[in-house]
Amino acid sequence: MNRELYIQTVKKECAFLEQEGYLFNQIENNIYYTKELDTEGFRISFSWLEYGDKFTTQGLSAEKRFNIIEQEIQKISGRHLANYYTIHKSPLVDYIPKGLEFTEDEKNIRFVTDSVNDIELFAELIKVFYSKIAIVFFENYKNINAINSQLKELLEEKKIQTILTSMDNTTILRFYVIAIICMNNPIKDFFKETYFPYIEGSLDNEINKIELERFKLLQNNLHSNA
Repeated sequence: MNRELYIQTVKKECAFLEQEGYLFNQIENNIYYTKELDTEGFRISFSWLEYGDKFTTQGLSAEKRFNIIEQEIQKISGRHLANYYTIHKSPLVDYIPKGLEFTEDEKNIRFVTDSVNDIELFAELIKVFYSKIAIVFFENYKNINAINSQLKELLEEKKIQTILTSMDNTTILRFYVIAIICMNNPIKDFFKETYFPYIEGSLDNEINKIELERFKLLQNNLHSNA
């Protein structure tokens, strides 16, 4: 297996995503299939590692962006809106085809993709993942109210990152923006009474100092848009 054969086989076997309106993108060792609409975006993505002629594919994920949320995050980060997604979903091992070797840890599933046959099997997984999980996930979170309704439960169970994305350590900012836009008073109270006092009382920690500055910028932007 070599890089060119790997990429060309992926493109061939995942052509169904392009038929679904997704665009193929490859940046370094990452492959993204993206679809952009006026108010939201969708992405099926994964990456690979190379060890000579040995290839490991990992990080298969379905993501959805709500522009109204990510535009606020973007103002702080300065990065392009297309780099940000609001929610994510990973595959289940139940759908992995027989013959596709994999290892699993708490955060990731890694697949052995050393041959064309391996990639064909991996593409079978993507097809099942897309049809049985991703589409349902996108539909279940058709609007941000569906996320907002779960914020309290996610906070109590400390599972915010199981749904919200974490690129550039923006999960907590995203959590806050949703609460403000959806006027979720219990979550707003959590920030006012618990989270903000905590980081304001620990400014000797450089991370907390940076976090507080990001929240101040976020609040100013949200206030000016109100």
